[in-house]
Amino acid sequence: MEIFTEDLLEDTTSLFAVEEQIYDGEVNMMFYHHHNHYEIMYMTHDKRLMCIGDRKYELNQNNVALLPPYLAHKATGIGSLTKRRILINFKKEFISDMLPDDSLFSIFNMETHVFEFDNETREKIRKYFEDILQIYLYDNFYKDYHLKLKLCELILLINKKGVGEEIVKIDDDIAKKFTSIAHFINNNCHSKITLDMISSTFDIDKYQLSRQFKDYLGASFVTYVNTVRITRARRMMLNGLNNVTEIAFTNGFDSPTHFSRVFKNMTGKTPKQYMKELHAVMPKE
Repeated sequence: MEIFTEDLLEDTTSLFAVEEQIYDGEVNMMFYHHHNHYEIMYMTHDKRLMCIGDRKYELNQNNVALLPPYLAHKATGIGSLTKRRILINFKKEFISDMLPDDSLFSIFNMETHVFEFDNETREKIRKYFEDILQIYLYDNFYKDYHLKLKLCELILLINKKGVGEEIVKIDDDIAKKFTSIAHFINNNCHSKITLDMISSTFDIDKYQLSRQFKDYLGASFVTYVNTVRITRARRMMLNGLNNVTEIAFTNGFDSPTHFSRVFKNMTGKTPKQYMKELHAVMPKE
């Protein structure tokens, strides 16, 4: 079974992290996942095909991907060259004391999530990522201040110079239909959704729908619907709701037992275990 999960509690006490990843050949994520923090991905070598939400992109060398919290995504390799990427993960609180308001984060919520740059800006972008990586790994002198400053400057530069165009855009008729299907599921996951309903609503053969669902949306029909629902459920828990029955029915499950079984399959924990761990790390008011 393919699982859509990234533990919401992972690195809960940490507000910032940078990771350098180097690998050879094909490295494919077999499932969608999401984070409870912001992520900035910079491809320094080769390229990757990324599914972000209900869209596909080709992330080429020197491109940047901006991912807000809870946005489902996965990546697959293209070709067999050595790949290197730098990932910056952070929570809003890390730089909130540096900003007058939240407007800096608006770029993460644009329709497109992959950005390219002119030659001059590419070098500036590359240097910001490399500097942030080196400061994070080796610098101890005013480290947090330097990281906050560099991160704010990087996001401002992307905002100013980034060309927010989808590099590989879903543009054939069947792909557009699946984009609409994804939006329909996201907007109606609180109700009962079946393959027959989707087939009838979007005038697509049920068996064709079943065969092509994974090709266009990265997961089987059942897995996709369940992951949308579990993601919503986890947000509700994060916001303080702790009634399992209410959460189950609000997110389209036919019983608390069914919800608990799916939740454990996807997170490795029962809802009650998950909420107990969540409450243990949340700040007390």
